[in-house]
Amino acid sequence: MSLAIGLELPFLIFLLAVMISAWYGGFWPGMAAAGLSLLFTILIFTLSGHLTVMGTADLTRMGLFLVEGYVISALNDRIRSSGRDSEKSAQEAAGDRQTLHQSEQRYLLLVENVRDYAIFIINEAGHIIDGGLGVEHIFGYTVAEVIDKPFTIIFTPEDVRDDAPAQLLRRSLAEGREESECWHVRKDGTRFQASSVTTAIRDAQGHLRGFTMIVRDITERIEMEAALRRSEVMSVLGRLVSSVAHEVRNPLFAISSALDAFEARFDKRIEYERYTTRLRAELDRMNVLMEELLTYAQPYQQEFLEGSIAKILEECVSSCRPLADASQVRIECRISEGLPTLLLNKRRLPLVFTNLLKNAISFSPPQSTVVVRVSEDAGADQKRWIDCSVEDSGPGLMEEDIPLMFEPFFTRRRGGTGLGLAIAQRIVEEHGGQIFAHNRPEDGACMTVRIPLAVAPSMSEESSNAEK
Repeated sequence: MSLAIGLELPFLIFLLAVMISAWYGGFWPGMAAAGLSLLFTILIFTLSGHLTVMGTADLTRMGLFLVEGYVISALNDRIRSSGRDSEKSAQEAAGDRQTLHQSEQRYLLLVENVRDYAIFIINEAGHIIDGGLGVEHIFGYTVAEVIDKPFTIIFTPEDVRDDAPAQLLRRSLAEGREESECWHVRKDGTRFQASSVTTAIRDAQGHLRGFTMIVRDITERIEMEAALRRSEVMSVLGRLVSSVAHEVRNPLFAISSALDAFEARFDKRIEYERYTTRLRAELDRMNVLMEELLTYAQPYQQEFLEGSIAKILEECVSSCRPLADASQVRIECRISEGLPTLLLNKRRLPLVFTNLLKNAISFSPPQSTVVVRVSEDAGADQKRWIDCSVEDSGPGLMEEDIPLMFEPFFTRRRGGTGLGLAIAQRIVEEHGGQIFAHNRPEDGACMTVRIPLAVAPSMSEESSNAEK
C-alpha cells in the first residue's frame, strides 16, 4: 500500500504544477509542464531504484498523466479564452453604454435647448411620444401635455377634416421626408403659419419606427414678405397716383360741374331723374376711390401729439352713429378708466376707427350690437400697449381671407374699394402699432388695434364705461 502511494505521489505533485502552468500560461505551457513533470518523475523513480524495467502499469500511469495534463491544459485554456472574451465583451458593452449615454446627452441637448424649432417624435399610429422645449415655446404646450396625444392637435380643424395630417405622414413614408407650409394651431387656439419637415424613421432592417416632425414659425418671414410687397405696391401706387391726380380728378370735376348745370336746368324733368341719380352715385364712388388712393399713397408724416385715444374713438362713434341708426345697429363702448395718453396723429388715426366701425356696422344684422373695447395691456415682451377692438355680430371672416385682409384692393364687401383696411394698417404701423383680424368664438369678426405707449402716462383721461 505504501509502495503504491509512493509511486503515485510524484504524479500528484507534478499534476498540481501542470494545473498552475496551464492556468497562468495556457495550453502549451501546461503541456510543457506535463512533459517535464513526466521526465522528472521517471528520473526520480530511476534514481530511487523503484523503476528498473518499465512495465505496462508504468506506461499506463504515464499515459494517464499525459492525458490528464492535456485535459487540464485544454480546460484552462478554454477558461482563459472565455475570460478574455467576457472581459472584451464587458469592455465593448461599457464602450457601447458610454456611446449611448453620449448620444442621449447630445439628443437631450439638441431637443431641450432648441427653442426656435418644435421637434415632435411621432409613432406609427400618429401619436406624439416625445418632444422638445420648442414645443412649449411655439405651441404653448408642455411636453407632458402632448405625450400620447394625436399629432393632429397642432393642425387646423379644416386640415384635420381634409385628412391633411395623415397625407403628410403618407408622403413622408413614401418619399422619406416631406416639407410643407401650412397653418397650425397653438394651445390657446391662435393660428400661425409654419414650415415643417417630416421624416420617416427606420431601423437597420428598414422597418418603420415612427416619424420626426420639425416645425418652425415663419410668421415673421411672412410679415417681412408682406411688408416688402406693400412697399413695392406703395412705390408703384405713388407713381400711379401722381398721374391719376391730374388725369382723372380734372375730368371728374368737369363731369360733376356739367351734371350740376344739367340738374339746375332740368331739375323738374322727372324722366331725367333716374339718369342723373345714377351719374351722381358713380361720381361719388369715383371721388371716394380717388380720396382713398391719395390717402393710401400719402407719404409718412410725423405729426404726432400727445392725446387721448378714448376721445378719438368717441368722436368716431358719433360720426358713425347715423349709419348705425339707419342700419338698426347699436354701438356699445366699453372703455377702461384712467387710460394714459399717447403720441397720436390726430388727423390720420380717426380714419382707422371710422373705417373699422363702418365695416362692422355694414356686416352686422339689424337689432345687433357693435362693441368697442379699449383697455391697457402689458404684452409678453413687457411693453405696454393700448388695445382697441371693434367687434361685430355678423357672419365672421373666412379663414382663407384673414391673411389677405390688409392687402390693397382686396374686399368682400359689395361696392368696397379694398383700400380701407390697407389704409388702416399703414396708419397703425406709422404709430408703431399692430392691427389684427380674427373671428370671435361666439360668431362675428373682431378687428384689434394695438398701439404702444411711447410716453410716460403723465396725464390720465377721465373716461368711463358708457353705452352709446
